[in-house]
Amino acid sequence: MSGEQADGLSMINGQRILRMPELIGGFEKLQRRLQYPAQAMRDGVEGTVWLTVKVDDEGVVQDVFVDRSVAQSLDEEAKRVMYESRFMPAIVEGGIPQPMTIKLPIKFCRKRCR
Repeated sequence: MSGEQADGLSMINGQRILRMPELIGGFEKLQRRLQYPAQAMRDGVEGTVWLTVKVDDEGVVQDVFVDRSVAQSLDEEAKRVMYESRFMPAIVEGGIPQPMTIKLPIKFCRKRCR
């Protein structure tokens, strides 16, 4: 998240954050949309790709960066699914939507992730 802390409250641009960006449909829906790369599946590659995601004030993903890679094929699939996702945007005091950068984990498990 881009912002500062004031008295334990999350702030952005000097305003208190009332709601962080929320993935529409949730992470379970996102996980179901992942298409596990065939070669990674055969090679037994699994793990968590950490992404930095820039979400605009309308909840549209503007940019995605890989912070922690597992394998290029998993990284690319995590980015693909994130670019196709929508968010409810962050809301600050006064009910004003704000763009925000957040960090999210995308799990790849050959069997069901927990």
